[in-house]
Amino acid sequence: IKLQPEDPALYALRASFKIGKKDFQGALKDYDKSIQLTPKNISLYFSRADLKVMLQDTDGAIEDMNKVLEINPNSAKAYIYRADFKFSKNDFKGAEADYTKAIGVEPNNELAYAYRGIVKLTIYKDSIGALKDFDKSIQIKPNEVAHTFRAQIYMAKKDYDNGIKDLDNAIIINPNYVDARVLRGAIRFGILHKLEGALEDYSKAIDLQPNNALYYTYRGDVRAELGDEEGSQADYTKAESLDPNVWSLR
Repeated sequence: IKLQPEDPALYALRASFKIGKKDFQGALKDYDKSIQLTPKNISLYFSRADLKVMLQDTDGAIEDMNKVLEINPNSAKAYIYRADFKFSKNDFKGAEADYTKAIGVEPNNELAYAYRGIVKLTIYKDSIGALKDFDKSIQIKPNEVAHTFRAQIYMAKKDYDNGIKDLDNAIIINPNYVDARVLRGAIRFGILHKLEGALEDYSKAIDLQPNNALYYTYRGDVRAELGDEEGSQADYTKAESLDPNVWSLR
């Protein structure tokens, strides 16, 4: 940078190194400088928005997506990012509108349908509209998000066969998708009574998110049912060490 102080790529590269060292404020300054030098480089706004979210500056992240959309009004990715940010701020109508805009500019974007379906299902309790979105998403391209949330609709209807099929497909697509693991574990344990399968799913969820206290309680329940009292107690103890209030979350 001393030799080439006007090279924006160098500032962006240094920003990524600083993020790796958890120097987030330093990284933000470097992204600011890189964007100052190349204000129409869209990829930099996405990177800076991700960093701003890490810094809990969701409003700033939304502003970055607004800028991207000024440069390229047909960026489905920017609409999806902005929708995600709005959702995190409980602006559900704004999020749904942005997912719809993403679909408008990119009708074959499977994730836009999947995420809009999540808003319809979890916020508006519109299972019919959500199911249409999940079906469309999977029709475009099978993905773990749509399969997992469609499974919830099937489970609510007590259509366990199709629910499990969706979760199996979600895990085939992405074995590390923790939401599918936890939901399948719950169904295997509480409904199908397939204890070994439930144990496998909860153990994988713990591997993926070892600091999630709830997952240890779930696995502890399975181990207790299997007669493994020592393992069950170990899981409960671990859960309480991670979060003393874990039982109030269940």
